[in-house]
Amino acid sequence: MKVRKELKAECLYYVDYSLTVEDVIEAYENQFTLTGYVIKIDEEARVLKVVLGDGIIAELPWEESTIQPLVIKHPETTNVPDQVAYLKCKVIRIKVKAILGKKIILSRKDNMLEAWKEIVSKPKQHVFYGAYLNTNKSGTMIFYDIGEGITAACNIFEFTECRVDVKSWMKYSEIHELCISKLDKHEITVSRKKACKKTYEDFKTCDILNVKIGKPVYNPETNELEGYHVEVNAKVDAIADLPQSKKKYKYGTIVRAAVRKVKPFRPKSEGGPTMSLEILDI
Repeated sequence: MKVRKELKAECLYYVDYSLTVEDVIEAYENQFTLTGYVIKIDEEARVLKVVLGDGIIAELPWEESTIQPLVIKHPETTNVPDQVAYLKCKVIRIKVKAILGKKIILSRKDNMLEAWKEIVSKPKQHVFYGAYLNTNKSGTMIFYDIGEGITAACNIFEFTECRVDVKSWMKYSEIHELCISKLDKHEITVSRKKACKKTYEDFKTCDILNVKIGKPVYNPETNELEGYHVEVNAKVDAIADLPQSKKKYKYGTIVRAAVRKVKPFRPKSEGGPTMSLEILDI
């Protein structure tokens, strides 16, 4: 099996529009993986139409679109499986299954199975670079592509110590470090916290950090904005005061901040470890 240098999410690839039919034939003969863009769902033929290059359109049968069993959650409104509908207007990674005259048949499933074998061969402490996809309706499960379309789920309790509304705080394809916590029949559970090495005691006064803006903090007496809850990493949250300019920031923005005080060993009875920062005017 050919092992990639590093597994990469499908959304991080680009279609090569210089690709020729000869390149497709070579990919078929050598079982290279190609990148395509899904332009249409053909319900009658039960295929997805996929652009491989300039003027090259191939077919991906629904049954070859995923390693998961196809599911239709709302059969009263659609005949298209949820996994198939999700792929429309998405970049995908595929192998050429067959070439029948001018018809090119693809398989995303074959490429995913190959990636799955790589994933399960990694040691427990291996860090994957997952691209954020979406959440469930309640926002308690966060879904990532950890490589070649393999989806992994992260429980909100393993996501961050900072209280956030994930749907509005995260951006599609944002990269996070993740470790696998459970594998079961092509279903993967991951943890951001498990992949995070630094805790409160690893930071000191005057450290300059990149932090992500969370919910605002207001003065209880004047109701004026004083700062923000921020995520330092998956294990460390803090309160960051406004910079001297009093500039305001959008939810989910990455900013630079200086550590003012750290109490890494504060007992749980007093609220646990804390960190205070000041956002820098940069």
